[in-house]
Amino acid sequence: MKKGATLLETLVACAVLSLLMIALFALFRMGTRMFQLSITRQGLEGEARRVSAWLEKDLRRTVAASTVLDTSRPQRHGLCCPTLARWDLPTSYSPQSGLPDWDRYLSYYANNTGHLYRCLYHPGAAKAHHPWAAFDPAAHLREDPGLNSNQESYQTLADDVQELTFGTDGKSLMVKLILEKQAKTSELRLEIRPQNQEP
Repeated sequence: MKKGATLLETLVACAVLSLLMIALFALFRMGTRMFQLSITRQGLEGEARRVSAWLEKDLRRTVAASTVLDTSRPQRHGLCCPTLARWDLPTSYSPQSGLPDWDRYLSYYANNTGHLYRCLYHPGAAKAHHPWAAFDPAAHLREDPGLNSNQESYQTLADDVQELTFGTDGKSLMVKLILEKQAKTSELRLEIRPQNQEP
């Protein structure tokens, strides 16, 4: 004759099963959280690599002495430098010096919501051979880049900018970028010496 489980044995078994379920759920939550943090970290590192590639390419080609910095916003600097609309055309270069015959301006800046923009501007009839005299942060570094004056195009390079600062010694351009998301940060520091020292 088989003997059934007593009420006390059933309660003990239920308590043990409950503890095991709680432990398993805690492990699952911890694993999910670690996975999400890993995805966040990878996303920030990917953003930093993308921004670094654009900055390296653009700033290495420009002129440090003709670059204008807007440092009026703490931790949200802006940069405006001469560039070309078409780097692949022979007519984009001076026949005498071989240097670029600058015809556009380029800016990098982050707005207050943490978006980092790369904007291309057409200066009008005048060539972009000097710092842009008409450059005005209020008109060219707006919160909504779609409203910027003289703008031909723009693109968003990052969405999680905590800090973006620029500096120059007249020959090199320094960049500090901090990206932050869900308490995770990725920091990028660059010192770039442009190849074209004078326009």
